[in-house]
Amino acid sequence: MSRTRAAFTIVQNEPDWLPVWLRYYSRHFDARDLFVLDHDSAPAHAAALDEARAAGATVVPVHRQASFDHRWLRSTVERFQRFLLGSYSVVAFAEADEFLVVDPVLHPGGLEGLCDSMEREGKPYLRASGFNVVQGPDEPAYDWQEGGPLLASRSRWRADPWYDKTLVTRVPLRYGLGFHRLRNAAQALPEAGLYLAHLHRFDREQCLRKHREQAARPWNPADLASGAGFQNRFVDGEEFDTWFAAGKTVEEGTWAEIPAFARRAI
Repeated sequence: MSRTRAAFTIVQNEPDWLPVWLRYYSRHFDARDLFVLDHDSAPAHAAALDEARAAGATVVPVHRQASFDHRWLRSTVERFQRFLLGSYSVVAFAEADEFLVVDPVLHPGGLEGLCDSMEREGKPYLRASGFNVVQGPDEPAYDWQEGGPLLASRSRWRADPWYDKTLVTRVPLRYGLGFHRLRNAAQALPEAGLYLAHLHRFDREQCLRKHREQAARPWNPADLASGAGFQNRFVDGEEFDTWFAAGKTVEEGTWAEIPAFARRAI
């Protein structure tokens, strides 16, 4: 496994997703080249960070009084990406519930092989095709204590161009809020065979629990005023269920069966 590549994420209170993120990305990167930016996680959530350290990843504390300060979040990720590119030839960034999945038919070497071809062909960055995985009304809740493959319990995902993100790069990038678009480079076409599985709505009860915890944090007033991150404040009742089932009102794409390679990957 090449040590010329690194992956990182940023978290605050992620007892469910951070262990999954670490298990997944440690299959594609040396654990010593995985980095977790910890935004003031509460002591009650320290176990996931301890697990990251025990696995060989590096946990880097970052501080900001307000949660969901999207501009601070963006600049923190941009600066750390630039820092890592001083030591690594390729850097991947993904939030804790985002998983870069590669079609092995198009890229037999998986994510590692895709990075190889990226460097050979001189591509500066790669954009993934985004898909939301949403628990269906007839699908069981995931057993977070027992663990096990996640997508084996889910049958469908939905294309969402808003999550066509550019997350694998050889050059420093500047992002729009939420990392959906680029500010300093042309928006590339999605790379064939590279997918971003977004699992925010993978499990209804976990999602609702997470929203309630997030909504109770001190939010940046500017984000509250602008509506940034509004979906993270749906915490109960019909409003939450409507959002959970349908996502954003502008969400595009049709439901499709999750490919077998993705179901096996995560």
